[in-house]
Amino acid sequence: MPLGAQQSGAECNQAPPEHRVDRNGAVLPEYREWDWGQCAPKFEPHASGPVVSLWTLGHRPSKTARKEFDRGMRASREGRWQEAERHLAEAVRVDSRFLEARIELGALHAESGEPERALDYFNGALSVEPKSAAAYAAKAGVLVMLNRPGEAEQIARQALILDPGSIASHYILGTALLMQNKLTSETASHLETAASRFPRARAYLESLQKELGRKQAP
Repeated sequence: MPLGAQQSGAECNQAPPEHRVDRNGAVLPEYREWDWGQCAPKFEPHASGPVVSLWTLGHRPSKTARKEFDRGMRASREGRWQEAERHLAEAVRVDSRFLEARIELGALHAESGEPERALDYFNGALSVEPKSAAAYAAKAGVLVMLNRPGEAEQIARQALILDPGSIASHYILGTALLMQNKLTSETASHLETAASRFPRARAYLESLQKELGRKQAP
C-alpha cells in the first residue's frame, strides 16, 4: 500500500492515529504524542525568530485575568477540565487581549476532543494578534485534527515564517504534507526536524524515506 494511503489518511479520509478520539470523545493515548504544550508554547523570547509581536509583549494582563489564568492552568494540569475551562474563559472575559489565555483555552478543547471549538478560540487569538506564531501553530495543529491538511499546510507555513525554529510547526507541516500524499524531500526535511521531539514524526520519516528510495531505484 502506498505510504500516503497507509500513513497519512489522504485516501481513507481520516486523520493520522494520534489525532483521533474514541467513540466516547475521549482522547486516545496516541494523541498525547502531539503535545499541545509544544503547539502553544509559552510566550518567551525565542532566539530563532519573533514568537510574538512587540504589541503582544507590551500587553500586560490585568491582575484579575492573570489570577484566573493561573487557576485555570493549575486545574488543567490536574485534569480538572471543566474547572480549567471556567477559569480560562473568565480570564478572557476580564481581559479580551489576553492572548495566552485564548490559546490555552483552545488547546484545552483540542485535548478534550473538541477541535471545532478549539479552532474558534485560535481564530479569536489571531484576531487579537495576527502575528502570533503560537496561535498559527495551534490553529494548524487543530486543522490537522479536523482532516483539513491543505489549510493546515498554509497556516503551518505562516507559523514557520514567524518562528522558523518551532519544532512543533515543522511536525504539523510535515504531517499536513503527508496527509496530502506529498511524498517529497521537503516533507522529509520537516519530519526530520521534528523527529527528535515527536516519536511519530520519526516513524513517518522512516516510512517516507523507504518510499522515496523505491521511487529513486532504477
